[in-house]
Amino acid sequence: MQIRYVQIDGLFLVSLIGFNQRLVTNPRRFCRITGASPRAVLGCMDVTPEVVAAIGFIFPEEVSANACDLHSAEPAVASA
Repeated sequence: MQIRYVQIDGLFLVSLIGFNQRLVTNPRRFCRITGASPRAVLGCMDVTPEVVAAIGFIFPEEVSANACDLHSAEPAVASA
């Protein structure tokens, strides 16, 4: 799973990529949970489902169970 974040007016606007969710959080809390630098003002990072939940995003259980398997699936093969 991947998040994008930007600091605006002293708060972080965080987007969960692929799930159309955004939230606003305190920078100290965000940096403590994610390990981002306190000096960061803009960024993108890969995170685990546990970190996503700790930040405050809501997603179905089946998504959290399969979130790490998205990149391990074999590509579809099209036949002519």
